[in-house]
Parts: sequence; C-alpha cells; structure tokens
Amino acid sequence: MSIVARMAVVCLIRVAETWSAFNVVSGVLLAVLLVVVAFRVTRRR
Repeated sequence: MSIVARMAVVCLIRVAETWSAFNVVSGVLLAVLLVVVAFRVTRRR
C-alpha cells in the first residue's frame, strides 16, 4: 500500500461524512477504479 492508497481512503472517509449514501456508492466505484489503476502502475514499475 502506497501513499496514494492512503489518500484514496482519506478521501472516501471525507466523502462518506459529507455526501449522502448515493454519492458514497459512486465514491466507492471511483475508489475501486483508483485501486485498479494503482495496481497497474505498480506492476508497470
């Protein structure tokens, strides 16, 4: 887990506390995309 992963988690927590449940679902989807991209970047490096 790199700093990007921690940043994504912090962003998700803030979004969950600020937005509504529906927006949290979209936030989780964005988090999954970020995780997939992070894994691809780590594999390339």
